[in-house]
Amino acid sequence: MAEKILVDEFEILENSGVMGISFPLKEEPIDTAEFIYDGRNCGILLRNDKKAYIFTNIIPDVREKLLNAPEIMFIETEGENILSSYMAVVTKVSEIPADDTLPDSLKDMLEDIKSIYGEEGVKVLAEKLWDIH
Repeated sequence: MAEKILVDEFEILENSGVMGISFPLKEEPIDTAEFIYDGRNCGILLRNDKKAYIFTNIIPDVREKLLNAPEIMFIETEGENILSSYMAVVTKVSEIPADDTLPDSLKDMLEDIKSIYGEEGVKVLAEKLWDIH
């Protein structure tokens, strides 16, 4: 059984159609990598068959792209330095049992904005960022 590690900080990248995930990690050299994904909120990087790095709250805009990518580049960083980069095959699964907490996070964020800027502030943000009228 692989050790499970929740990844709190990561960035999803796309360059010329190649999908990538950058995250802080200083670990042993990579031998094998597989990205297990169901196309929803959560993906799992199985690294060296020993550790499972769990990425949650994957934004909806990139979910289909990640699911349909044959491989994803992983970029391991320490601060501003790139320590390692490698490709991981995407293995599609029917479901990863993880709650999609992104809507709750967005709701909390909007409530914070509302408490600071009021209803009008939320309305202005919705119109400018999401073209909601």
